Amino acid sequence: MLTYLRDKWRSAQLHARYQRIVQERVLELIEARGPEQIKKFFLLDTQLTAEDEELTPTMKLKRKLVQTNPYARNLLRLLEVYVAGPGMRVTAAGDDPDLIGRCDQLWQQFLSANRRHFTFVETARRTWRDGECFVRLFAQSQWPPAVRYIDPEPSDRPPIDPIPKG
Repeated sequence: MLTYLRDKWRSAQLHARYQRIVQERVLELIEARGPEQIKKFFLLDTQLTAEDEELTPTMKLKRKLVQTNPYARNLLRLLEVYVAGPGMRVTAAGDDPDLIGRCDQLWQQFLSANRRHFTFVETARRTWRDGECFVRLFAQSQWPPAVRYIDPEPSDRPPIDPIPKG
C-alpha cells in the first residue's frame, strides 16, 4: 500500500513538473514571436487629449521594458501565474438559480469553443503589458461567437500621421 501511495505521489509530481515545463516553453514561444501587426483596422478618432499625450511615453516605455528587461518579464510571468492562473473562474451571480445555471452553461460553451483564442491569462497579460486589451467578436449564426485578440496600435506613431483606410 505504501509503494502505491509513493508511486501516486511521484506521478503527481511528474505531472506538475511537466505542466510547468510546457507553460514555460509556451511563454518563451509567445515572447519570441512578438506582437501581431494590425493591417485592416483604423482609428475612428485620431485626436489625442493632454492626458493621452502624457500616457504615450509611459506606455511605450512599459512595452519596451516587457520585451527587453528580464525583471519586467519575470514580474509579468509571476502576475500571470499567481493572479490569473489556471484556477481562475468567472461565474454569474444573481437571485434566479435557473438563470445563473444557464449563464454558466453558455459561458462554458463559449470558453470551450474559443479555448485556443481566448484565455484569462492572455487577457491579463495584454492588459498588464499594453495597458489595454482588445478582443474582436466575430458574430455567427450559431452560438458561441468566435473571438480574437487585436494588438493595440503602435504608440510611437505621430498623432497627425494619416491612417490607411483598409
